[in-house]
Amino acid sequence: MKCSFAFPGTYGHECGQPAVKVAVFVSKPSENSIPAYMTRSGLFYTGRCEACLKLKGGENTGMLRLEPVADQVNDWVPVNSRTGKPWQEVA
Repeated sequence: MKCSFAFPGTYGHECGQPAVKVAVFVSKPSENSIPAYMTRSGLFYTGRCEACLKLKGGENTGMLRLEPVADQVNDWVPVNSRTGKPWQEVA
């Protein structure tokens, strides 16, 4: 797993160093896609290297906890971005 920390406004320029910990955040619906996506568990897992763990703010804002690197998986599901509830296909 690699560190995915990026400073605000630097989309596509993630750190890329080997992750030493997994940062856990609350999953929020994405704002730029319809349907929006968030994780089934309501948690979002992302790798952090030793240097990026020390940074304050940016993508470290709102971190719930740190976990050892293991087999964490983000199980993405479509949701209605207005309600945050699972997306219902209209037949």
